[in-house]
Amino acid sequence: MLRKNIFMDKRLNLDDNYYRDNLGYRNSLSDAGKIERRKRDVLKRLRLIEKSVGDLDNYSILDIGCNEGLFLKCAMERGASVLGIEPNKYAVEYARQMGISILEGSFETVFPTIRQKFDLVTMFQVIEHFQDAQSVLGRIRMILKPGGFLVIEAVNTERYADDNTKREHYYNYSPETLTLLCNKTGFKIKDIYHRNFDDMRCYIIRILQKGNYMFFVAQNIDRASNS
Repeated sequence: MLRKNIFMDKRLNLDDNYYRDNLGYRNSLSDAGKIERRKRDVLKRLRLIEKSVGDLDNYSILDIGCNEGLFLKCAMERGASVLGIEPNKYAVEYARQMGISILEGSFETVFPTIRQKFDLVTMFQVIEHFQDAQSVLGRIRMILKPGGFLVIEAVNTERYADDNTKREHYYNYSPETLTLLCNKTGFKIKDIYHRNFDDMRCYIIRILQKGNYMFFVAQNIDRASNS
């Protein structure tokens, strides 16, 4: 069903230590221009989510791979209660300084410690980094409330040609394969959007090809009432 990533750098050991100590995060967090671009992307993501699920006031949200927590910060300002999961120690420190609750580590590592259920779980450009995404989505269903929503943003391999961004991906997805994965794990696709990432390194690609990123909004059909 899925296409293994032939561009992955096999020399990399993508364990918890690799992401925890990655200095690239620290360098990005000190780049004011990049933070501003990420803030613009956060607002775009929020608009798409609210277009599909409505007002986020009183929502409980879990963001897996939340990076520096900008998305969760903006969701808090909309009245949501939030929790992030992030393996990188520099990003965790940045998020906590903004008042974001963070579980430090990979999703697989911290999952046993999660005791609450959420209205919404998000993964922005994270699913490609899992060796067993089907198992991950199964665990996400366990912590979603009845009728809860899952949002997945991922590179669309049918449109995105920059192989350098795929060097840390175990798998890459097309709209068809991501839909199949969601359906197989008990999620019903509600909406699919296509968008571009607001980053200067993608500028030329954005000009040549629009919609390089997929934005899926799915609902847990087995737990949703009246589904």
